Amino acid sequence: MEVHLFLRDDSPFHLLLLFIRAMGLGWLFFSLLRNRLKRPFFFYFCIYELVLVGMGALHSVFFHFLLFAEPFILSWLLYRNTYESFRFSSYSVGILYLGFDLLRGFFLFCLYTIVGHEFFVDFHLLLYSLIAGLSLHTLYLLFQSFHRYLLFMDEPCFRKQIRTSFCCFIVIHFFLTFSQIATCSMLSIGCSGFLRTASLYIFAFVILRLRLSILSFEKKERENRLPMTKLCKKLGCMYQDLRGFRHDFTGMMVSFTVAIESRDWELVEKLHKEVLMEANEVMTSREYSYFDLCLLEDKTIRSLIFHYLCQAQEKELNFYLEIRDKVPPMEVNQLALVRLLNILLTNAIEAAQVSEEKRIDLALFRSDQGLEMILGNSRPSGELNIQKIFQPDWSTKGSGRGTGLFTVQRILKHEEAMLLETEIVSQHFTQHLTIRSQL
Repeated sequence: MEVHLFLRDDSPFHLLLLFIRAMGLGWLFFSLLRNRLKRPFFFYFCIYELVLVGMGALHSVFFHFLLFAEPFILSWLLYRNTYESFRFSSYSVGILYLGFDLLRGFFLFCLYTIVGHEFFVDFHLLLYSLIAGLSLHTLYLLFQSFHRYLLFMDEPCFRKQIRTSFCCFIVIHFFLTFSQIATCSMLSIGCSGFLRTASLYIFAFVILRLRLSILSFEKKERENRLPMTKLCKKLGCMYQDLRGFRHDFTGMMVSFTVAIESRDWELVEKLHKEVLMEANEVMTSREYSYFDLCLLEDKTIRSLIFHYLCQAQEKELNFYLEIRDKVPPMEVNQLALVRLLNILLTNAIEAAQVSEEKRIDLALFRSDQGLEMILGNSRPSGELNIQKIFQPDWSTKGSGRGTGLFTVQRILKHEEAMLLETEIVSQHFTQHLTIRSQL
């Protein structure tokens, strides 16, 4: 710990400071990632931190080994207890774990320089607690600003940055570990300060690079919203058509009434073919089915489907939507459902885009089991092994892809309320998702 610069190893507050550090880390993971984590993660985290504190009390070499292995163990535990990818787990641990240690050390040295040695030693417990709280709050705000973009770490555009960031995280961790050893053994305080300063600069470089990538990604998102604007205008025109049809319906009924009363069957047949059949063809077209989205009461899912409707319009795909009855909000993990639907709809659009038919069908309806969602799409002809598509890093789109359906499988293992059935025929791919009602 950094306080070894100011306190002796046998200080009675040494273990208490270790506990404050462990509680700070635990609060970070709980407050920022609790919606993605299963309870066993926090159980194993507490066990590991207790062992670490115990080794710290003995001042053994094993303590430094556990401290060095801690971020690797946390990354593995996070991956095993969430449905996110290992890249997301490692990146999150790298930012939270290393960021907490770096910010805490930085604020401590700054405060020590301001208040002086005697004041710091007299009130070190209070000051350390305040510094830990300030570090936690700073890191919380930092992580909140870009944590949603960590979900895109599996995208090819982020691969190069991830490799660079992981290398930087490993270098930072080595520097912090050697700094810890030098500080605790009083070998070289100057060396410890240099390593921590270098680590802080490297960490700032990683965060700045991530921020620049986020700005670039947001720019692309704004460009992708242009098709959504066009579709909104198109829906507005369709709504005006509906109002016009309602206005014309009265005139159509008057014409039919006159023709029937005069028993002019030729006119009735003519009106039926030229007016009713044409109106029925227009009103039952797939574009008017987009108004069925109003039946979805879950605004998040409604917005997600609308987003992919815009993408389908941009890529000139035929997207057929069918929602017959009102669908209430689903009693399921919202984040898991959004992630799952995002992957399925993305895959459907990518496959339909390279197929001949270029068609996507989405139907949502209630059943005795709960909510049923059937997503079908056309695909290129060719053999497709249903067992292989859920394997990691396997994809028809080439190497470096294939994490989507593997993530879907991990989500389904964590969410017992969701059941997915997959069917593959020659040129069609169907996913049947059942969200079972909570008893």
